[in-house]
Amino acid sequence: MKRIILSICIAALVTPALPAQVAGWSPGQSYTSGGGSQKRCTNSGKPLKEIKSDLQRRYGGKMLDTGYTNGQCDTLRITWETGQGSRITLMVDAQTGRVKQEIRSR
Repeated sequence: MKRIILSICIAALVTPALPAQVAGWSPGQSYTSGGGSQKRCTNSGKPLKEIKSDLQRRYGGKMLDTGYTNGQCDTLRITWETGQGSRITLMVDAQTGRVKQEIRSR
């Protein structure tokens, strides 16, 4: 009985407990529950705070969600609720803050 308990304890110590220990993971990447990893983007261009402020002046309303498009660090996908209550998805250049595309929800 003691051997079984000891074997279980040793196996628990040897087995990786964190998903971040998956082979191929390295610092600078974030672990996703789907088993893959995504590149973590760092924006060296216009700060998100300034982009948000510019969009606030242009559209009114508020930002609902933001992220990089398909792992591409040069384009931000921002979901925005306008002052009139409609939702739009904005593709924004992460370096300059310029709106590249507007996609209006119906």
